[in-house]
Amino acid sequence: PAAMELRKYVDTTLRRISQQRYIRGTRSRNANTILPVRWIVGFSKGKDVSTILTKLVMPGDTLWMVPFSQPKEMPWIKCESPASIARVARELPSIDSSVRLEEFDHLSDVVDRLAADTSDTQLNALCGSLYLVADAYRELHIQPF
Repeated sequence: PAAMELRKYVDTTLRRISQQRYIRGTRSRNANTILPVRWIVGFSKGKDVSTILTKLVMPGDTLWMVPFSQPKEMPWIKCESPASIARVARELPSIDSSVRLEEFDHLSDVVDRLAADTSDTQLNALCGSLYLVADAYRELHIQPF
């Protein structure tokens, strides 16, 4: 359910980006230039990773898998390892050879790679666990409250 809603939102965003590029004259009307998505994911153990990835990841997308930090005072929360997520992803028929998979040890490595990427050829979507989102806030020095 949540993965399906996220996919709908991302598809809407991709259509808007495509329309804006056409309006600005940076692409032709009949060119198929919908951006692929770079999914940056981290999951808690026990989540149905295969169902979530099946709903989110489309051919041509990229899947970056990253762990989140252990939440303080919550020892029962465990992070699924990037290697484990990659194993699940490789077994899914919907994730074909056009999907690029990459495992990261730390979110800071992802942030460094994103900072070095000056292209706008992919839409980046960080999702999965809210613990990963909390790590992103800390890593980017964002104080939402």
